[in-house]
Amino acid sequence: MMDDKVVWWLTQLWSWVAVGLVVATGGVAAKRLALVLVPASTSEKDQPRWYKLWRSTIRWHPVMVGALIGLAPGLPVAAWVPDSPVARAFWFGVAGAVSGQLYAALKDLPSIVRTFVSQRLGVSLPNSPPSEPPEPPSDETEIKP
Repeated sequence: MMDDKVVWWLTQLWSWVAVGLVVATGGVAAKRLALVLVPASTSEKDQPRWYKLWRSTIRWHPVMVGALIGLAPGLPVAAWVPDSPVARAFWFGVAGAVSGQLYAALKDLPSIVRTFVSQRLGVSLPNSPPSEPPEPPSDETEIKP
């Protein structure tokens, strides 16, 4: 059976965690949509102004989106968060900030692991998986006994 303290903490933090997950998945979806609208191969002078603004403020997006979600009335907050719009916006803005940091850490995890393994164990790992397996020999290859 679950301890009462664990249940209490879960009831206090579930909406905070949910908002963090929504912000993270929404951020991934927004990045993919932006790449469809403005492909990565687009030169900087051909990029629309909204895209340049979006890219220059991208690190603040999780915080701003979390804070905006916090302004929604009726969204439950932890017992220690004051019942005011500013406190709620701050509470869920922090959830957005944490989700943004976790996303960045997970995105960089392969290079972090690669560096750690090479420095600590002296093993060199490839930077990326092999692109394509080699072509099998064709039937025209002559096999000599």
